Amino acid sequence: MSEEERLYLLGEYDALVQNIVSSIDCQWLSEPRHIYFAENKTVQLKKAKGLGFNIPPTLITNKRDMVKTFYDQHDGNIVIKPISKTRIDYQDQPGFIFTNVVGEDVIKDLDSFDMNPCILQKNIQKEYEIRVTVVKDKVFAAAVDSQEDEATKVDWRRKKLDFRETRLPKTIEKKCVQLVKECKLGFGAIDMIKTMENEYFFLELNPNGQWAWIELQTGQKISEAIINGLT
Repeated sequence: MSEEERLYLLGEYDALVQNIVSSIDCQWLSEPRHIYFAENKTVQLKKAKGLGFNIPPTLITNKRDMVKTFYDQHDGNIVIKPISKTRIDYQDQPGFIFTNVVGEDVIKDLDSFDMNPCILQKNIQKEYEIRVTVVKDKVFAAAVDSQEDEATKVDWRRKKLDFRETRLPKTIEKKCVQLVKECKLGFGAIDMIKTMENEYFFLELNPNGQWAWIELQTGQKISEAIINGLT
């Protein structure tokens, strides 16, 4: 089977799953059609900004000159991340695309790269990072000390780190609940940054994010909230 045929079949199976789950009439925590819509990163950023979240200065482009200008505007302190897919399914094993710093060497050699559309943001200096799990009107915040390891300073997913329960200001909790409701979801996993200046920055919303490992590490009763949300 050729690579083109394999990708076509994977697309058909994905479409089949979407068709099946979208046509099931049952009690959903979040309806599949709303999950698909909420996965749109530009929609998330727009809605979060509208609710008053701090958002890192952001550029979505595949234009080299715009990347260079953005890099200069922020004194060479920017990161790059995918718009959608963070996983590449190679035939032998999957590969993962993490958030990365855009270095000066990349900018100097930018003309030699094939530029696909991507998200660039100012690299916000962190005290720590937060995963906020929202189930209906319940908020479970867990912090990860990503800055204590050089490998995880830009993206905590590069290593298995321990999360701990933390508290958010009530204003931030409210905005998290509002954002999930704005996206017509009953569940959402929000990634945020807390700065040394005690500011909170929204990064993204995962409308179908994993949560079990946070419950195991922190003891937060997320599964109980999900059960209650379904019943």
